[in-house]
Amino acid sequence: MRTFRLGLALLVLVSAVSGCRHGSSPTEPGGGMDSIALESISPPVTTPLTTGSDVTFTGRVRYNLASASSGTIFIVIEDQSAINISPTVPQPSLSISRGSGTVEISDHIRIPTGVTKVNVFFPVVPSGATRSTAVTSVTYTVN
Repeated sequence: MRTFRLGLALLVLVSAVSGCRHGSSPTEPGGGMDSIALESISPPVTTPLTTGSDVTFTGRVRYNLASASSGTIFIVIEDQSAINISPTVPQPSLSISRGSGTVEISDHIRIPTGVTKVNVFFPVVPSGATRSTAVTSVTYTVN
């Protein structure tokens, strides 16, 4: 059952993140389009990560949701090969309503062996959508 839930969660998140990888996506909230911008992240993006270390990523993001009356913001943590490395099921998410706002979202991982980069994404997925409409991300180096 855990494998099924994990597979389902990963399928939803891959669809959410990949929706913004192949096109332009606004990074500054405002206007009539969905958008998201990272205000701050912990640990700071300049922090080198170490294999085997436990890390809690906390992002504070500003969003604008214009395409639907509600939606969801996720935190997605992947390695350099775009493989989700978060053990959290379901993936952490926050519900949002039409308009602009600021939210904080976190997830915790242990850096797996063989990982050289950690990418942390914050996609916006409007209700009823099958893909994200905006995303912001940061990349960390792993020593």
